[in-house]
Amino acid sequence: DNFTGTWSEDIPSINKEGKLSDDDPHIIDWTVEYNYGKKDLGLVTLTDTLTQGEVIEDTIKVYEVDVDIDGNIIGEGTEVSVTPVKTANGMTLENLDANGKAYYITFSSTVPVGLNGDITNTISDNLPQPNSDDASVPVNTIPTGDKVGEQKVDDEGKPYIEWTITRKSERMYVGSISVRDLFS
Repeated sequence: DNFTGTWSEDIPSINKEGKLSDDDPHIIDWTVEYNYGKKDLGLVTLTDTLTQGEVIEDTIKVYEVDVDIDGNIIGEGTEVSVTPVKTANGMTLENLDANGKAYYITFSSTVPVGLNGDITNTISDNLPQPNSDDASVPVNTIPTGDKVGEQKVDDEGKPYIEWTITRKSERMYVGSISVRDLFS
């Protein structure tokens, strides 16, 4: 028996998600599900914008995927050759054929050092009534350190405290550091 139907109207045209990388807390891994409802949208340009950080170009992957009526991926996708255009705060993917085709897009972005807050990533297409979605990831890349004091006695029997201050124990580049030690 043959069945002709349409995909669920509950499937959003764009779904964006992000999370800190398991390998490096200074990297966010992003995913985009586009047109999982398999609508005939024509050629589209997707514009992706970050509030902080930069897209890591060699991580951008676009897969054409087959999805079931509920928007779940069936099987493995096929990688599509695209030429992303890097922008000052994100990227664009131009001329993506979205006529009845669904895409799964992955990429990573950097997290600037010294940031404690959220990085928001917004994606939209260029349709007359644009589809868009965003995701935010909380980050904290403010370097931390420790100060430990050990009481000792010098050769003349006078007590003193020897302080050890540890900064950059995770060995990340921070530009410069100012250390202030205030006694009260």
